[in-house]
Amino acid sequence: ADTNPSSPKWRRFMPIVAGVAAVLVAVSLTAGLLSTRSEPVGLEALALASADLEGSINVELIDPAAGTAVANVVVTTDGEGFIDGRTLPTLAENRTYQLWAIVGERVISVGIMGNRPETTAFRVEGQLAGLAISEEILGGVVVSEQDPVGIWLDEV
Repeated sequence: ADTNPSSPKWRRFMPIVAGVAAVLVAVSLTAGLLSTRSEPVGLEALALASADLEGSINVELIDPAAGTAVANVVVTTDGEGFIDGRTLPTLAENRTYQLWAIVGERVISVGIMGNRPETTAFRVEGQLAGLAISEEILGGVVVSEQDPVGIWLDEV
């Protein structure tokens, strides 16, 4: 997979990110609230079980600067996803990691992971073309202006 930070594939989505509708604030806040309702141990067990389901996507998000894995992700064929962010560095209390899905030509916020991420559940609707994590202000943003700290792009 091409994880070069200057990759034109990620850069071509930047104008799309800038055009994401304000309604995504509600979606990302809801996803963040839903992901905090379950016990992390339960989510880890679900993630492990989901990884073995036929057709599940099991990928690593790569730090584009260092070229190292920063998070493992599982997405089932019905769009249920789990991201293990335990290897991400702890952020300041007023910062959070935010998870983005690239679906078709859109970049959509699918979850707020907090400043000390563990396993977080999320949902993706449509054909998943990529995932990215950004570091944002507490509560997340509608449109990210940050370079991703982790990215995966489906090269199929």
